[in-house]
Amino acid sequence: MVLSKEKFIEEQSQKNLVLFDFAKKLDNSIIEKIEILANSVIISFTNTGIKMHLRPGDKRIPQSEALNFGEYENKELNMILGLAQDCKNIYDVGANCGWFSLELAARFPNATIHAFEPVKDLFHDFKQNLKLNQFQNIKTYQFGFSNENSKAQIYYDPMNSAHTSLASTIDSHSQEKLTDIDLKTLDSFATVETKPDFIKIDVEGAELLVLQGASNLIHKHQPILFLEMVRKWTKHFNYHPNDLIHYLNEYDYSCYQILENNKLKIYPHMSEEDLESNFVFLQNTKHRDLIKKFSV
Repeated sequence: MVLSKEKFIEEQSQKNLVLFDFAKKLDNSIIEKIEILANSVIISFTNTGIKMHLRPGDKRIPQSEALNFGEYENKELNMILGLAQDCKNIYDVGANCGWFSLELAARFPNATIHAFEPVKDLFHDFKQNLKLNQFQNIKTYQFGFSNENSKAQIYYDPMNSAHTSLASTIDSHSQEKLTDIDLKTLDSFATVETKPDFIKIDVEGAELLVLQGASNLIHKHQPILFLEMVRKWTKHFNYHPNDLIHYLNEYDYSCYQILENNKLKIYPHMSEEDLESNFVFLQNTKHRDLIKKFSV
């Protein structure tokens, strides 16, 4: 059926009202503006003004989360900003589209952000976001980290890239596929010039493998660690988050829960009921001043 011009205009006018719905979403949001271009939608964030392409259909990336909820990991970011003030080299392991790296690059212009993303498509998107912002203090690397230098295949769902993992996390709605990647160890990568002061690791359950490949680095340089620990992801790698806590205890690190008031609370053990997923690990001697400053 061919619509009359009047009917077409009426239907399109109703569809265009969605633009005003998005305008309302920006009230009390970390998003400053949404730009609609010929072949792209660009999200600009408040505070730092960083810009990022919105990846079509990818439902859990920071841009989508910010659109849906008005914020994205605010308490985690605030804590990281407090902990990383004096850091010169910051590692973003599992960088995805680059939100964490871009935020820190904007706030710490004298630091170097080393961002690692092994998946070709995600690395490309990160580079496009980097081009939008033109930061000079981000170095990007198209490989990941594990407990040995190797080639591997990773499960990647373009509609849910936040759950990209070395182990399948497939559900009934997943479109995940296997893609080839390169892996290194942190011990083999870090040099005196690039030794990290702060490492963020978000690799959907493979965090312990990354740390096992960083034993010398952790022992010698004792960086601040920011880790995701989620039971449903770690079980695919046959360990529990408590195994990760115990592993770092051997290097005299303590685990801390991030509180809403920008404070840290000692977190010695994860129960099966706990819902927290992001944690800070501080070395008890090297980071004693930070522990004193931020602990409740």
